[in-house]
Amino acid sequence: MGASESSEKLGQRVLFAKGKLERDLQSATQRYEYLKEHSPQTLKTMIESVADSFSTCSPFLESTLLIAWLTDADKCKEIVVNACKKVLRAPIKEDEYDWFKQYV
Repeated sequence: MGASESSEKLGQRVLFAKGKLERDLQSATQRYEYLKEHSPQTLKTMIESVADSFSTCSPFLESTLLIAWLTDADKCKEIVVNACKKVLRAPIKEDEYDWFKQYV
């Protein structure tokens, strides 16, 4: 009985997270379209901000990452992969790993 309840709760969390992601992505897409038309330089700045955050293991807003990803997915993939390689390479630094678990 306990395992089925646990699986059900996990399923509910997955559905909630999926719904949240869909809403966040819709909102980010709207902001992206607005910025693309009215302030393209801001989109470049957002990518730079995400790159800086990932290279220094600093906090960043999820919405900023989503908009940056919509702007240049290949560049963002490169940023994330490089951060993963940096943080998960031995010796693992506790503060960087804590940042990774919280933000990535």
